[in-house]
Amino acid sequence: MATPPPELPCPDMSISSTLHSLSLSPDASKAKEVSELLLKCHAVDFHAENAAKYELPKAPKAARAERDKALKKLTDKLESLEKDSGDSDVQDAVLAVADFHLRALEFEAADERLDQVLAMKKVSASAKVNALLSKIRSRLWRRVPATDLLAECEALLQTGGDWDKRNRVKVYKSLSLALTRDYADAAPLLLSCVKTFSCEECVGYEHFVKLTVVLNMLGLTRPEIKKDLVDSPEIISDISPDVGG
Repeated sequence: MATPPPELPCPDMSISSTLHSLSLSPDASKAKEVSELLLKCHAVDFHAENAAKYELPKAPKAARAERDKALKKLTDKLESLEKDSGDSDVQDAVLAVADFHLRALEFEAADERLDQVLAMKKVSASAKVNALLSKIRSRLWRRVPATDLLAECEALLQTGGDWDKRNRVKVYKSLSLALTRDYADAAPLLLSCVKTFSCEECVGYEHFVKLTVVLNMLGLTRPEIKKDLVDSPEIISDISPDVGG
C-alpha cells in the first residue's frame, strides 16, 4: 500500500517568511520556489493577486481547475455528512474545509468555517481551542496581532484542556507578543517554552530558539544569560553555529 503524502502546513509559514524576504530584495530563484509552494497549496487567488508584487512566474492554466476540484471533494463530503452523520463527523468535515481555505491563504473563507465550528452546540473545549489556534495561525501568517483570540483560548483552557494545548497556546502567545514588539513579555514566555516546544505547525524549532536567544539577550543579566541561554542543554543542542559565533 502506498504511503500517503505528508499533510501540507496550514498555512505554510515559510511562504510568509519568503514573501517578506522578496519584498525587501527581489530574487528570481526564491520567487519561483514560493510560486510552486503557493500552487501546491492551491493558493491560486493569492498567487494571481500578488504575482506582480513579488515577480512570481505565471501560474499554469490548470491551477484554478485543480483548486476547485480539490475543494469540491471536501464540500461534497461535508454535505453528505450533514444529511446522514453525527455532530462529530460533521465537525471534522467542516474543519477539513477550513484547513483547505487556510492552506490556500483564503483567510476570510477559513474564518467563516472556523466560526461555524465555534458556533456548534456540541463542541468540546479542546475542539474550540484547535479552531482558535487555526485562526491565530492565520493572523500570524499575515503578521496581525491575535490578542483577542489568545484571550479566548486561555479562558477555555481554564475550564479544560490538556498539557499539550496549554503549551501550544504559550508558544502562540509568545509569537504574537514578539510580533507586536512587546519584547519584555515575549522574551520570558519564549524561554519558558523551549523545553516543551511542540508547535512545528507554527514555527520551526531552530527559528524559535534563535528568536528566544535574541529577545532574551535584550533583558537578561549576564549571570542569567549564562544560566538560561549559554548553559541550556536544549539551546546548545539545537542552535545553529551562526548564532553562537
